[in-house]
Formats: sequence, structure tokens, C-alpha cells
Amino acid sequence: MIGASVDRRRFVTGAAVGALAAFVLFGWLVTQGTGHLLAREPLSNFYDAQATALLHGHWDVPRSVLGIDGFQVGSKFYMYFGIWPSLLRMPVLVVSDAWSGQLSVLSMSLAFAVLLVGVGSLWWRIRSVFGIWDCSWADAALAGVVVFAVGCGTTALYLGSRAFVYHEAILWAAAWALVAYERVIAFTQRPSRGRLVAAALFTTLSMLSRVSIGVGPVVALALLGLIEIVRLVRRRREAPAAEATSGVAARVERAGVRDGTGRGWLVALVVAAAIPVLAYAWMNVSRFGTPFGIPWGKQVIAGLSPAHRAMLDANGGSLFGVKLVPTTLVQAVRPDALGFSSVFPWVTFQRFVTPVFGGAVFNEIDFTSSVSASMPALVVLGLLGIVAVVWTRVAACRDVALLRAPLIGAAIGAAVSLAFTFIAARYLGDWIPLLTIAGLAGLQVLLARRRRSTRRWGWNVALVSVAVLAVFGVWVNFALGLDYQRLYSHPPSALTAKMLSLQYRVSDVLGAGTPDLVHSARLPGRPAAAGTTWITGPCTALYWSDGRTWVPVEGRPVGGWAPVRADFGRVGRSWTAVAAFGHAGRQDVVGVRRESSGLRFGLGRPDAKGVVVWIPSFSTVRLGAGPTELDILADRVNRSLFATVGDLYVLAFSPEPATEGPVAVGRGPVAIGRSTDAGVAPFPGAIRARPPQVATCDRLLDWSR
Repeated sequence: MIGASVDRRRFVTGAAVGALAAFVLFGWLVTQGTGHLLAREPLSNFYDAQATALLHGHWDVPRSVLGIDGFQVGSKFYMYFGIWPSLLRMPVLVVSDAWSGQLSVLSMSLAFAVLLVGVGSLWWRIRSVFGIWDCSWADAALAGVVVFAVGCGTTALYLGSRAFVYHEAILWAAAWALVAYERVIAFTQRPSRGRLVAAALFTTLSMLSRVSIGVGPVVALALLGLIEIVRLVRRRREAPAAEATSGVAARVERAGVRDGTGRGWLVALVVAAAIPVLAYAWMNVSRFGTPFGIPWGKQVIAGLSPAHRAMLDANGGSLFGVKLVPTTLVQAVRPDALGFSSVFPWVTFQRFVTPVFGGAVFNEIDFTSSVSASMPALVVLGLLGIVAVVWTRVAACRDVALLRAPLIGAAIGAAVSLAFTFIAARYLGDWIPLLTIAGLAGLQVLLARRRRSTRRWGWNVALVSVAVLAVFGVWVNFALGLDYQRLYSHPPSALTAKMLSLQYRVSDVLGAGTPDLVHSARLPGRPAAAGTTWITGPCTALYWSDGRTWVPVEGRPVGGWAPVRADFGRVGRSWTAVAAFGHAGRQDVVGVRRESSGLRFGLGRPDAKGVVVWIPSFSTVRLGAGPTELDILADRVNRSLFATVGDLYVLAFSPEPATEGPVAVGRGPVAIGRSTDAGVAPFPGAIRARPPQVATCDRLLDWSR
């Protein structure tokens, strides 16, 4: 017992060191290098709103929070995301709502910590399946490497790129699923009520985070129940004295619960598998009146976008369809789904367009990669692990059959994402449980083969090759996360400018010059190749191309940028002007008014009679007392208009605003033939234009000369 305790402490120490290193890297990424765990991000307040609603005894949340992701049922709006992250927030929000909208970074950091615990626990458990309980300091060091490599060499690290509700859901679901699978395997080794209760609890939390991942451990528990049924049937059919089992029955039993007492666990396993399903059904009925289906046709975007409605019609009114699988499967497994750049971090998203097969209609095909390209070490080890679990002779360990139910469950969880109408890098997170279980099993097979071999050089080469792939996987997920955070996800322009400055500073240090940087009088009408940085005029505008659109970064007022400093304390309940763009008679105006829930910004456009018609933003915002720095961009290239306070978008429209011409700060549009500003009151408080932010553009120009 003393020796076992020492071995476990060594293992925990090694795993903890690796987890700490992984957590530091994830923490740097998820906080955008600031270390601030309480920060606002777009699309990060859904769970806060749901938590607040539950604290008030109802499920519906304000439409302004959900935007196009909300579901309208009658006169109320609901979200479809699971409620675990909301339940996690409730103890904080019941004390004060001051942190509402600022808890996603902290929540995702906690989720990543749970995921690392799950990886370490699974590695210990899989070693025990192979009969290995001792742990030298070398084994402890390997445990640290394994935890770091899985944590940072998978999509789990990439998910830290943005604290979006979509990323948070996947990360929590994967984290709880790994912990649940470890408890399932532990239960099959030495069954007990405590282990089964823990498996059911963690499975429920995974289901209440993201159902496609959470269904995996549900299937694993259900399969163990099915094996118990097979045992009961066999025992009734065979004579009581018959002990030998052969053929299919033997293989089935080896994958089931190892209970030498002969006690049956069928009822307990059925209950354990049913609890997560019932919890999800309760949540769905409470929102939509149906236990499992989601009324996609009632989503707000379905009423606004003809393209979205056409996509639903093509897929039978759902976001899922079998016709989608060939496209998503090919995309998920192809090994060439990476792009390479001439600037830091040199690895980026694939440069080719994902081919669509069979006339499938997708909601969106975002910037993405693949499982084999972004997680190569786990894919190689996972293939070996799956072979060993199916044919136990490869592993030279019959107990490896205990991993069959978890592997099948994890495979089904990953397969669900293949029928989804979105293709994006974040959805590779659904593969994390499958690759982790299979990859760790494959690694242990490799280590066992090396240990028994008299010629170890071949196995050493194999291990070194896996290590190289693991290092590459870590860099790929870090690079993709950094690129997505600062370039590809429509981030605040200041963050993009910071990234471009970093990229060309690294190139300058390496003596590579300024690759993919172009300076000309005008911007081309069509976007340049992905990764191209383009400067027009004397830093009139700085744009970056993602290959699909021009992304605005910096510029002067003549280029559409209008940074202002304003005191909103005296804004009343009528629309007042912040800034107008364009020539007299055809100007657009950014305005603001006060409502009970805060300030609402809007875009005003004069009609044929010169009267301004307002298009308000979806949601209100609360700004601190005193002067506030507001950045307005009339993007003439993409025909859109944005207004941000720091990283917070207070206005975002793409109605092709008439923005050509000068900028007038603090006043409304000038109506021709009138002495007033088209009936729009001028800004009531102190307001002035700020100097244009073109430091990065100026620096790039200097480097390019």
C-alpha cells in the first residue's frame, strides 16, 4: 500500500507539472496575452443571461442578448445551448450581477483545467488496464508530457482563441466527457456505486454542455448495460456449472463489468445511462415543449435570412442531415488541411476551398483544418489503439477490451458532428474524447512493445516520430488559435494591428523583410491572397486579406475611421447624433439614445424627404461615467459600419451606408434646404475627434522601405 501511494504521488506530481505548463499557455491565449480572467467578449453573455433568468424562475432571456441565435416561441426568446455553464455562473450572479458578461474567460479556464485532470486520470486508468500500477520518475515525467501534449496538441487549445459561447460549450462538454469515460473504465475494473454515480454525474454535465459530445459516455454506459443483458441471457440458457465462454460471447463479456461476486448491475447501469438523457429532455421540454427536437425554423436568423431558410429546407428543416456526411468526413480526415504563411506563426488555416459533395447545402463553411492535420500524433496513436482494442492480441493484454464501450461511445459522439451544417475548426473539438482514449491506448501499446522487444531501436524511432508529431500538433493548434483570435474571427481592429506588428517584427528580426505587404494608391476591388497586408496612400487605410474579404485594421478619417471621445452622461431618450458621414443630403449618422436598460446606439439614414429613419442595434450597453473612447468605422470597402468601445461592439451594420465624404463629429446629417440637421439633435455633452490610430501602419511603411 505504501509503495502504491508513492507511485500515485509521483504520477500526480508529473501530471501536475505538465498540466501547469499547458494551463499557462492556454491562459495566455484565452486572455489575449493580458492575464485578465474577467473580460468581455462578443457572444460571451448567453450563459450569464440564462443564469439570471433561472435565478428569476424562468427560462426565457432577452432577445437583445441572443440576437440571431435566439429562438422565438410565442412572445418569448430562448437559447438552445446547454445549461451547465449557466449553472456554474449562478452562485456568482446571485451575489452580484456586476460580473455579468465577463465570466466566459474564467469559465473556459476552469473547463480547460478539468480537461487536463481528465487527461491525466485517463492516462493513469489506461495504464492500469494494461496492469501497470508502478510509476518511476521517468514515468512521471512522461505523464507530464502526455497531459501537456493532449491539452495543447488538440483543438482544446484552439478553443481558447475566443471566449465565444460556442467554444465554451465544446470545451466544457469535452472536459466532462473525459472525466466520465475515466469513471466508466474504473467502474468496469472494480464496480461500485460511487464510481457509477460519478460516471452518471459527469456524463450529465457533458450532456448539459453539448449533447453531441455528451451522448458518447451515455452510449458507453448503455453498452455496458447491454452486455449485462447478454450475461443474464447466457446464464439462464447455460447450465449453472458452465464456466467457459467462447466466441462472440467471450469477446462481449471481456468488454463488460468485471465483478467477481456475480452481482448484477443491469438496473444501476440503465439508471446511470437514463439520468443524463432525462436531464437533457427536461431542459428541452422546459424551453421548446419537446424532449429532444429543436425548432430550427423558429430561430431568429431563419426569419431574417432567405439563405438560412433555404439551407433548412434543403436539410428537412434541421441543421443536421445525412447528405452532409461525405463532405464533412473528407474534410475531417484529409491530412493536407493546413496552410503555410511567410510570416509568424507560419502555419495557418487551409488555403483551399472545402469541396462539397452530393449537392449538400451548408449553413457555413468557415476557416478550418482537419483532425489528421491538427492532431497528427493522436491520430497515429489512435489508429494503433483502436486496432489493439479490437484485436487484443496486438496489445498482448485481454483487459484492453474494457476500452471498447468507451471507444464506441466516443466514436458515436464524434460522428454526430459529421452530420452538422457547419464546418469550422472548433467542431474538431468533438473528436477530442475519441482521439484521447484511442491515442493513450495506442501509446501504451507502443511502450509495452518497446519494453518487451530485444531490438528497441525501431520502437525508439517510432516514439521519437510520435514526439515530433506531438510537437507539431501543439504548434499547429497554438498557431491556428492565435491566427483566429487576432485575424480571422473579426476581432477588434486594435488586436489585429497588434498581430500584424508582431508578425513583421519577427520577420524583421529574422531578416525576412516584409513579405506579403503591398503599398499602393488604392485597394483592389477583390481581396488579395490570404495573409496579404495592404496599405493605401500615406496610411489612409490599412487592410488585411483573409482570402475572402478585406479586413479593416487602421486608417484616417478620409479612409472612414472616426475615433471620438465623448461623455454620454447627458444623453436623453431621443436620438442624438454622435457622427455623420458623407455629403449633405445623403449622409448616414451614428446616433445614441438612453433606455431603461442602458444606451442604445443606432444608424440613421435620411429618407426621400430628408427625415432620418433609425435602425437601432440589437442590444443596449452600459458605459462608465465620464469620457468614453468610441471608435467608429465607416468601412467603404465592405460597405459596413461599426462602432466599438474597447473590445465591445455597440453597433454593427452592413446596409451599404452612403459613407463617401467628410466626417462631422457631434452633429446629424445636413438636409439640403433646411437650417436644422434633419431633425436630429446634436450631441448634448462634450465630444471631440481623437487623433487617428495609424501607428502600426506607419511602422509597416518604415519596415517596407
